[in-house]
Amino acid sequence: MPAGPDWAEIVRANVAIVTNAALRVLGSVSDAEDVAQDVFLEAFRKFEPNKEYSWAGLLRRMAICRSLDLLRSRTTSATLEFQPVDYREPSVDSELIRQERHDRLRNAVRELPPREAEVFCLAYFEQQSHEEIAAAVGLRRGAVATLLSKAKSSITQSLIRCSGEAS
Repeated sequence: MPAGPDWAEIVRANVAIVTNAALRVLGSVSDAEDVAQDVFLEAFRKFEPNKEYSWAGLLRRMAICRSLDLLRSRTTSATLEFQPVDYREPSVDSELIRQERHDRLRNAVRELPPREAEVFCLAYFEQQSHEEIAAAVGLRRGAVATLLSKAKSSITQSLIRCSGEAS
């Protein structure tokens, strides 16, 4: 069982990494904070802090997996975050369009098989190289490239379908 000071340092050193990874996948601060809390709780229960882990990589991967699980568990993406609107912005419409694109991308990622979604998120949301992803998920670099190619193709098709429905 993890001890106090060691575990506190692990959390302190990685809380931003975990929360930001979840935020990039989910797009909601409150959801990302919930996922981060779940990730640290799960890691606390499963791993020993005195053992040598790549904590940043392990916790980031857990955050992405939990975030994808949360996306998949939702039947609709009808969550709205109310934020004050600054009418001095050049275009409120452009912000709405940007948010719509992000929502469509999240929905497309939610439809991917779990391994493809994980690799896609690590590559595009976390900006990790193929080598880093391969090491994190225990695959060869070629397998990562194949999964990314399949994920991009599936997402492209999903976005095309979605834009056809919106027309």
